[in-house]
Amino acid sequence: MAVRRRLFVVNDEPVALCDSYYPREVAEGTALAQHERIAGGAYGLIEEPGRSDRATAAALDRRLGVPDAHATRGRDASAAPGVPAVRILRTVYDADGQAVEVQDTVAAADKHQFRYEVTM
Repeated sequence: MAVRRRLFVVNDEPVALCDSYYPREVAEGTALAQHERIAGGAYGLIEEPGRSDRATAAALDRRLGVPDAHATRGRDASAAPGVPAVRILRTVYDADGQAVEVQDTVAAADKHQFRYEVTM
């Protein structure tokens, strides 16, 4: 398994800390297993034409919640003391239903808006 950690900063202020987990077979031999930024982003790499193990992100499951203070202590670099945080747990699946990424983000609630559209 490969893990990538990113700290998102806006105007020199941390707003979110995001950890992404990729299965070994998805990350092995790619920039996902490195520490550098990925040109075109992680999904551009996962869906890159010509890869023998190419996957297409087909579905995602996103869950929002208030993080447990004990679970995020030391991890919540996204907010100043006293600022409420929101935890976003997202799993991205390929067309076969296999997870290609699990992303765990703790974000400063006062710096984010969430919008969801559902087509029925």
